[in-house]
Amino acid sequence: MWPPRSKAVPSYAPIIERYKDTLFGVAMGRLGHVHDAEDITQGVLVEAWERLADLRDPERLGPWLRSIAVHRCIDLVRRNGRRAEHTQAGAIENPDAPATEPDAAIEQAEARRQVLAAVATLSTTQRETVTLYYLNGYRLEEVARILEVPGS
Repeated sequence: MWPPRSKAVPSYAPIIERYKDTLFGVAMGRLGHVHDAEDITQGVLVEAWERLADLRDPERLGPWLRSIAVHRCIDLVRRNGRRAEHTQAGAIENPDAPATEPDAAIEQAEARRQVLAAVATLSTTQRETVTLYYLNGYRLEEVARILEVPGS
C-alpha cells in the first residue's frame, strides 16, 4: 500500500533530511563502499515510508530506521556472498575533488588505501563510529545518540 493509510502520515521530507546522513553513515560503516551505502540508504527510506504505519512509538523513529539499515546491510552481504568491501581502493570517492598532480594523486590513493585497511580492522560498531564522525561530520554526542550508546 502506497502510502500507508492506517494513520495520518506527516510530510516525509523532514524525516529524509534528518536521517539520510545517519543512514548513509551506518551503511558506509558496515559496507565500506559508497555506492552500496547510497543504495541501502535509499532503500531504507523507501521501506520506512511504506512501513511507517507499523512504527508504534514515534520517539523510536531513529533507532527503528537504523535497525532497518543494519538488517539491509546484512542482507546485502549475505546475498552477495562476500564480506564488506572495506579495503577496496576506491571505496571512498570524491568526484567533486579538484584534479591533482600525478604524484599527489598517487600519495592520496596510497593514504586512502592505508586508512581503509586500518578501518577494516575495526569492529562493526567502531567502523560505524568512525564513518559517522569523520565522514559524515557528526559531533560525538550525535554519534552516541545515533548508535544508542551513552555519551560523555
